[in-house]
Amino acid sequence: CWPDCKAPYAADWPQYRAPSGIASESRQHVHNWLSAHYVGPLSLEEAIVVEEVPSLPLSSVLTNTGFELPVDVLQVDTEGFDDVVLYQSSLDSLLPSLINFESTHLSMSRLRKLEKYLDGLGYSLLSTGPDTLAVLSNATS
Repeated sequence: CWPDCKAPYAADWPQYRAPSGIASESRQHVHNWLSAHYVGPLSLEEAIVVEEVPSLPLSSVLTNTGFELPVDVLQVDTEGFDDVVLYQSSLDSLLPSLINFESTHLSMSRLRKLEKYLDGLGYSLLSTGPDTLAVLSNATS
């Protein structure tokens, strides 16, 4: 349905470019995005495609790929699922120096809970607009 979407931020994108900001574990998030940007002939429910995506714990991904520890930067952008991803990332043992995550799609209560969790791990938080940067207080340079 991408050719039938009129997202202002993607006005100059070529048709073959992958859409951005649409995929989410939240059907409501996708529905809301389509409500704002989809102008095609299908109903919104017909335009939504459900995909099952295999996943692994971050520790398994790091081990399986041979990634060398420590992790300096962890970037998370999962369209409203960022808090869940971070809770499941073994941050207490991984402790990356910087964590940047998209906070704009989190409800205020979920964001506050995540902020409290990260603060408890020793991170200082800085809102950068749609994202939040968490800096490990005792990170070495």
